[in-house]
Amino acid sequence: MQHEMAKRLDPFTPFQSALLSWACRYRGDTETAKEQAGRTLELSPDGAMGLLVLGVTYVQAGRTEDARAIARAMEAEPGNSFSALGLAILCGQLGDVQNTYRWLTYEPPHAWIVAVTIDPIVGVPSEVLSDPVFEEFLARINLPTRAG
Repeated sequence: MQHEMAKRLDPFTPFQSALLSWACRYRGDTETAKEQAGRTLELSPDGAMGLLVLGVTYVQAGRTEDARAIARAMEAEPGNSFSALGLAILCGQLGDVQNTYRWLTYEPPHAWIVAVTIDPIVGVPSEVLSDPVFEEFLARINLPTRAG
């Protein structure tokens, strides 16, 4: 796996560690994903990427209260477009429509914002996106809406 090789070549980069954790989530290996997210947080304790991966892995593993605690920790940090995207994804995974929308509409938006509607693992669940409040948002960023 390329992420594992990248991690071996550059073991102190939190981003590579977090990407490896995402890859583990994609293949359904939540235990390894949690372990790798923990390693990411060891490298960067307040890093949004590590917190995001751990939070969505907790949701996937049924640990929603732990995921909510991570969302609160992320909200306590200074904001930027990446942390806002991460909070949108995490709040979406938790089914929190109001806060998902709040973080999706953060300005300036992160370039990866389109992932929230097209990626079933990274993105916001369709039942959250089907809420009427998202139609305007999707149209504004030029993504297809349920009506379109």
